[in-house]
Amino acid sequence: MSELNATDANFIHFESSQTPMHIASVQVIQLPHGMDESSFLTVLRKHIAERAAEVPYMMRKLNRTGMRWQPVDAIDINRHVRMAPQGFESSGRHFDQAVAAAHSTALATDGPLWDILLIPGPGDGRAALYNRVHHACVDGLGGQVAITRLSDTSIEPREPQLPCVRRRNDTVLGDWLNLGTRLVAEQIDALQSWPRQIEAILRGAQLAAHPLAGEAQLFAPAPRTMLNRTVGADRSYASGILPLTVMRALARAHDCSLNDVFLAVCGGALRRYLERNGGLPRATLQAGVPVGLRKGGDVKADNQLSMMRIPMRTDIDNGVQRLLAIAQASRYAKELLTHTLPLQSNPSAFMTAPLQMLLAQQMRLSSSVGAVQPPMVNLIVSNVPGPRSRRFFAGAEMLSHYPVSIPA
Repeated sequence: MSELNATDANFIHFESSQTPMHIASVQVIQLPHGMDESSFLTVLRKHIAERAAEVPYMMRKLNRTGMRWQPVDAIDINRHVRMAPQGFESSGRHFDQAVAAAHSTALATDGPLWDILLIPGPGDGRAALYNRVHHACVDGLGGQVAITRLSDTSIEPREPQLPCVRRRNDTVLGDWLNLGTRLVAEQIDALQSWPRQIEAILRGAQLAAHPLAGEAQLFAPAPRTMLNRTVGADRSYASGILPLTVMRALARAHDCSLNDVFLAVCGGALRRYLERNGGLPRATLQAGVPVGLRKGGDVKADNQLSMMRIPMRTDIDNGVQRLLAIAQASRYAKELLTHTLPLQSNPSAFMTAPLQMLLAQQMRLSSSVGAVQPPMVNLIVSNVPGPRSRRFFAGAEMLSHYPVSIPA
């Protein structure tokens, strides 16, 4: 049995019917030769049932107190792996509506917090897998680890591995005593680390006060837009593909990162959309950009995240100038994050300030407060690298991979 860290717990307790806190990914697959969706579903269920023990969140649920993950002896594979009620659109090109419908409903909390839906294809041998998991279980990078463990590098599946699961009896009193012990230990650690935290505060203030930080619009307020309104439970989803070679060439040509190019593309799309609909503000939109703190080789199923606030420079019409401005702001944001990480090292702080900003934004959008309170950020832009080699699910080759985030 393992405890939820502060970030995991907040994804559980901030959830509502209007703001379900799950993330997902979609894999378009080529069905094995001679199989239709119904026959593949049977094979897929057997495959996932054999691999579930390799993915920690698949074989655990919340205990009675909601403070710990409790191992389960078995899973109802027919409940967790099932056929989606909606398939590809009539054009046979997209699965967006099926994903939007699935992403609008919250996961049941009486068992492991995940499911996989098989989205029927257009009849050409293709289909799609919608892999959903509660954000309390794992972050984006951890989710990619799960995809790797559930798939294979060849059409022939490998033998499943059976990890040893340590069990521990839990009681309500024991959980509260353990929580109190943790809080005391963390406060002692906080007192011992105060010199580093003061140094981080001073360095962060110095960076924030630098004239170039103001020029980069890093701390400019987020404007009101037609997008930042109270939301309901329904979600929409749209997918697309950009040529990675072109994106990398742009990054090299302008001495910036691939993420900077991605942000500039999103900024340009937002500018055109808002301008076309008569809602483009003079001030730039501000994006919350999640940053993974997971070190190489760390495969724990939990959340290790922070957040950067980066202007999308929707106030700049020229694409190259927008990219250069975003790159400048991104460099400052990364430096600021690096120097303020000691302030985020104490998990008893309920949640790091940037992630608290994200969840507060979600609460704001799901209530009437969103109609009057200025937004902290206008949107979330997340970029998680997908698989970098050929992958197969129960003999079905993965053709493409798409992320689906919380605010989709």
